[in-house]
Amino acid sequence: MFADDIALVRSLIAAHGPAMSSVVDVGGLASPCVADYQKTIDKLADIKGCVARRFYPITNTELLDAQRSRYLELHLPLSFLGEYQIENPETGGLAISDLWTKYDGRHAPKIGTAILLSVLEHVDDPFEAAEDLRDAMADGGLAIVSVPFTFPYHAECGQDCWRFTPTGLRKLFEKCGRWNVLEADWRLDIPSEAGVIDLKTGRAQEIKSCYAVARAI
Repeated sequence: MFADDIALVRSLIAAHGPAMSSVVDVGGLASPCVADYQKTIDKLADIKGCVARRFYPITNTELLDAQRSRYLELHLPLSFLGEYQIENPETGGLAISDLWTKYDGRHAPKIGTAILLSVLEHVDDPFEAAEDLRDAMADGGLAIVSVPFTFPYHAECGQDCWRFTPTGLRKLFEKCGRWNVLEADWRLDIPSEAGVIDLKTGRAQEIKSCYAVARAI
């Protein structure tokens, strides 16, 4: 999860909310890995701005410390929405395809607000996922989605299949025919020259994301 995703959810709820009852973090975790890349960028700038840097280069230890500073320890990062459910098959919850079996209006209220942060790139069929999610949503419910466009391959949570543009996200939900896409646009935009590196490869890392918010109709 990007730290920017948390700010995104806040802004979209403010614009299109408030969050309807039965908030579900689809594919989320109670204590996810949250990356705030600005912290790394700022720390690198502080190191380079030090007067002593005229005489010796940044050490590997300093470089790694700056890179690792981007990782935040946050528990229930969406708690500003109130109580919410987490549904992730990796931690015993439901897959998107099975949400309707629980959130059917009888066993549990249909989902009022669904949050999907860096999730759709991992599903087998994102078009089918949009259909399945709608089956579990209350009429008028809100889905907030953030996905990477430029980001390293990451299959730690199972598989990494897709990358998206805002246009692609819009078409994804419009094809279902039961969603009204309220917004779809670019979001996070960190160029490779900003100094963020992929800790696995040591290569400069460009990060770009996009988002969509859609209303169930």
